[in-house]
Amino acid sequence: MAESDNILTKLQDLLVYLIPQLNKFPRDQKFVLGDRIEHKLLEVQEDCLRAYYSRDKRGHLLEANLQLEVARHLVRLANALKLFSNHTYGVLAEKMDEVGRMIGGWLKSVPSGESVSTGSNLFVNRNLTCSVSRIRRSYVAIGKKDRIAVCCRGYSCGHCRPHTTKPG
Repeated sequence: MAESDNILTKLQDLLVYLIPQLNKFPRDQKFVLGDRIEHKLLEVQEDCLRAYYSRDKRGHLLEANLQLEVARHLVRLANALKLFSNHTYGVLAEKMDEVGRMIGGWLKSVPSGESVSTGSNLFVNRNLTCSVSRIRRSYVAIGKKDRIAVCCRGYSCGHCRPHTTKPG
């Protein structure tokens, strides 16, 4: 058990418990289902780290929540295939539920930021994700007709979609 009770430590504990269990999977499932479960939970950890160090916490937390839900379904599938013992499944479900509650609580504490007015003509909508780097960035609308997306690299280069759109 970890001394600190923050979400990153809980995720670390979950992964430390889970990875040896995944190594016990039969060979045909270890490299398919086992790798998918491990990959999804590592993505949850990465998204939580990104949220911890970034200004746009909400986008990363929503992504972490989605990845955790996918991991839950994969763990349920592994349990249905009898790849986990009942005790192991119970411990995993409890640890994943605790992480989910912590992500949910963190999400509730972060302001939504969906359509925030920052000035008379500038509106920010934080729902753009770069199609290449998968980094969430602000979508800026100047006025009512022109829209400019800020790329994940800080400039409008065609890297992120859509960059310039005119609402119809």
